[in-house]
Amino acid sequence: MSKTLARKTRVIGAGIAAALMIVPATSVAAETVNWQINLAHGAAFPKATGGAQFQSQPGQQELQVEVEHIASLKGKSVVVCVNSIELGTAKVSSRGIAQLSRNTEVHQSVPAIAHGSTVSVTTGLACTGNLVASGQF
Repeated sequence: MSKTLARKTRVIGAGIAAALMIVPATSVAAETVNWQINLAHGAAFPKATGGAQFQSQPGQQELQVEVEHIASLKGKSVVVCVNSIELGTAKVSSRGIAQLSRNTEVHQSVPAIAHGSTVSVTTGLACTGNLVASGQF
């Protein structure tokens, strides 16, 4: 084989190898999700603001929900719901903030989240009661 042909073969081989290395990185990125939404206040809590963040990567999922400016509920618990199913409760701090976090890395259950999934925070059990805030992924 001539030196020119050998060099062309190495260059082509290196290009193919580089292209193959890109494919796994692309497929991993497709499995990684980091979505954030704002939560809009409910009628009974016009000052409430908040957000939710869902992160997913191979082997781990995490959902965080936070609502602020709900000082009228300090010391009480609010219910966090995903797709109208109760995820858990969060106690409202003396500063009017409620937070709930779930992470599979610490063996907690994280609900399935997809585009269109809803998050709501209410004052009553089983996702009933006054709506504090809500949003949609």
